Amino acid sequence: MTDTATHNTSRARPELTADQAAFITGFCDAAIFTAIVTIDDEPMFLTDAFFLGQETYTDILIAQLRNNKAIVKDCLEFLHDNYDTMKKLIDDGLCPDWEHHGHDFLLTRDHHGAGFWDRGYDEYGDRLTDNAEKYSENCFNFWIEPDSDPLSISYDYR
Repeated sequence: MTDTATHNTSRARPELTADQAAFITGFCDAAIFTAIVTIDDEPMFLTDAFFLGQETYTDILIAQLRNNKAIVKDCLEFLHDNYDTMKKLIDDGLCPDWEHHGHDFLLTRDHHGAGFWDRGYDEYGDRLTDNAEKYSENCFNFWIEPDSDPLSISYDYR
């Protein structure tokens, strides 16, 4: 499924609980943190591109991602299916918060070399890893047009 920023409607995001909103924010932060873009034939981390004087676009992009209906759907589905396990990890002090779980969901499903499986969660980490890997890998593609004014950032999500 592809849902691009240009196809995102202006519909309001459904009311989310604090746990859900934090999980989605963690997922989107991880997407930006791990994204690679190419500028002038040079690949770089998306976060590094913003150090070229465009820092304010990080906030704009994170808001776009948090309101993308496909991202929200995947995050809410995973959260629903794994809520009890993740809540136990938080309650037991093994995970600091829901945002951290959202971050790990992106890292795990995209095989970034970190995530649920390497947090010391034992069988809980194994279960969360198995469930996260059911989602598509490399779920984001980002591209920017550095000469546009204002800077144009686009993405697709699958």
